[in-house]
Amino acid sequence: MLVLLLWKFKVISDNFAS
Repeated sequence: MLVLLLWKFKVISDNFAS
């Protein structure tokens, strides 16, 4: 479950970066 939170945070960060 924690991994999903980290993955979602990474996806959001990538979206902001682009």
